[in-house]
Amino acid sequence: MCDGCLTDTGRQIGYCATCEIRSCAVPRGVANCATCTDYACTRLETIFSHSAEARALLDEIQASL
Repeated sequence: MCDGCLTDTGRQIGYCATCEIRSCAVPRGVANCATCTDYACTRLETIFSHSAEARALLDEIQASL
């Protein structure tokens, strides 16, 4: 739904302003969670419990790094 946590001009949704993932990623300077040294943290595990597709996508990104 968005173009990643560091985008200011790309696709964003209203939730970006209060997103826990974004508020974690921006100070770390990571474009998405797959590029974070703490991947997959407890925040993500909560999301993954609701979205196997999110896990598969981020796992694929991380594997390509």
